[in-house]
Amino acid sequence: MTGLKFIENYPSDIREKITNKYGNIENLYQTIFKLIVEDYKSYQMMPRNDQKISKIQNQLFAIEEKLDGFGIEGIDVIAEVRSDYGDLLVNREINALNEFLKDLGIEYPTVRQWLNDTYNI
Repeated sequence: MTGLKFIENYPSDIREKITNKYGNIENLYQTIFKLIVEDYKSYQMMPRNDQKISKIQNQLFAIEEKLDGFGIEGIDVIAEVRSDYGDLLVNREINALNEFLKDLGIEYPTVRQWLNDTYNI
């Protein structure tokens, strides 16, 4: 989880401010992560609950503003945590694809190489 390491790499005075506000760095990370998961899931639901989405985004913005007040870029912290969640989603899809391909007698690295060779991706 690069987002957690990102936060842990701040100077001790910043980490102390985070700890004073959120209990510890892990609590801040978990709070942001849970909000990001809820935000993602809320966008997937039909019909979409715009009030819930707005509430979640306001909570993320409040955290961002609080972190800005600590002298760091709150948006960068949220982006790092959001990237962690994105990595989990992508890895889950890659694992599902790999299982599907195994059933066909093909391995993901082989397909990946073919995509790279054929489409330069």
